[in-house]
Amino acid sequence: MKKTLSIIILMSFLFGCKQKLSSLHIVLSKSEKEDSTSISINGLYLKNYDSTFYKLQRPNQINFQDTIKIDSIPHGTYTLEYIDIIGNKIFKTIKVKENLKQIQILTDSIDTGKYENQIPFSNLKNNDNYSIEMKGGCVASFHGNYKICRIENIYYFETIGIKKRKLKQSEIDAVKKFESELLTINGKDICLSTGRRTFKINSDNPKQIIDNTCNWNGWSNLFSVLNK
Repeated sequence: MKKTLSIIILMSFLFGCKQKLSSLHIVLSKSEKEDSTSISINGLYLKNYDSTFYKLQRPNQINFQDTIKIDSIPHGTYTLEYIDIIGNKIFKTIKVKENLKQIQILTDSIDTGKYENQIPFSNLKNNDNYSIEMKGGCVASFHGNYKICRIENIYYFETIGIKKRKLKQSEIDAVKKFESELLTINGKDICLSTGRRTFKINSDNPKQIIDNTCNWNGWSNLFSVLNK
């Protein structure tokens, strides 16, 4: 009787200690919904207090809207650590409880708050203008430019193939976003690529910026708005 009772207690203990498992899906997305280019993940780790459950080390080329699936993960609290497109380490706390936990990462997210008041557009004086030139990319001869002038509080835009025209508010927002991101990526040496682009700001505060992120698609995103 005592032996039988001991077995029952032992089995109850073993089943009671059995870990509950779930699946974790990490969805790679973008704030720029029309940008479907692939990205390079420079490092992604899922950890708890004493173990690393998943590791994605560089270099890893990931398609837009890919999902990283981690199955059979014990319930608990985890830290998701990854490198954003300008080299910052990002940490997210994840609590896995349900049968399936899904989280989203915006792979193109850049904090530009520090530079929004420093961009050429924000400092353009009345009856003045500035331009930004771009060259490089996958094709060495690839180049482009745009020029913006201000007359009173109206802003005008012109570039190759587009005559001078007034900017709409949505286009102004796109220009400001691009220029803020451009200043933010300055000096960020994430990778060295033969396809990197060089930007030259021609204004009262001239500057040359080389895109060494290998992930930023700001120029194309800007012109997808301006060419609508």
